[in-house]
This record gives sequence, structure tokens and C-alpha cells, in this order.
Amino acid sequence: MYAAEIAINHLYSSKLSHQHGTRALDHPADSGSSVWNAWHIHCLHNPTEFSKFKHRDRLRIFLNQSPKERIKKMQDITVTQTVLEKVFNEFLQIQNNNGKITGKISVRDYVTALAWQKAYSATGAIDLS
Repeated sequence: MYAAEIAINHLYSSKLSHQHGTRALDHPADSGSSVWNAWHIHCLHNPTEFSKFKHRDRLRIFLNQSPKERIKKMQDITVTQTVLEKVFNEFLQIQNNNGKITGKISVRDYVTALAWQKAYSATGAIDLS
């Protein structure tokens, strides 16, 4: 699947970017743009708020905590769940408006919320020792 995205990006990105006025196929994860204008998101190798390495470092800190501490963090995921709920509500609104994009959730907020939800789900209560 990733190879297909690279090929599409290579072959059609200039036409799609020109046609849609956006970098939808190669969108940085730290972008403040609406998530609805980002068709393929890349986590970059840089020091920005959401990048592969910064998230990896924060994930390591999370994993080094005791299962009890991780469970407590998992129980306090109001921010991530709120972001994902807003994305779902925006999707419904777009459908009701005949596809007119009106969403405000940024790529950065969506990617961060999704990554932490997945991390919590995958590792929250597991004893890693």
C-alpha cells in the first residue's frame, strides 16, 4: 500500500497539487491545516511537536512507567478522545453538506490524538519487564 502511495505521489503529485491547490498526497504531520485536505500524511524526521522521533521519545517515557501509571494516563485521555470525536462529527457535517469541507481539526491534532490512542491501546496495561 505504501509503495502505491509513493508511486501515485511521484507520478501525479504535480497535477493533483496544482488541481487542488494543496499538498494533499505528501502532507506533513505537524501541519496546522485541516485534516480533510491531507490525503496522505507523513511523520517527518524533525524536532517539531509531532514527528517520528519526538513521539518515539515520549512513547519511551510512557513505556518506562509502571503498568499502574500507564493505566492512570489511559484513563485521562479526554483530550485525545475529544479530538477524535470532533473529527467524526466533522465527517458527518461534510457528508450533510454534499462534500463541502468545513472541518477545523488540524492534521497535527488528529495525528497526535490518533497516535496516543493507539499507543495507549497497545501498551497501556502491559507489564513490559
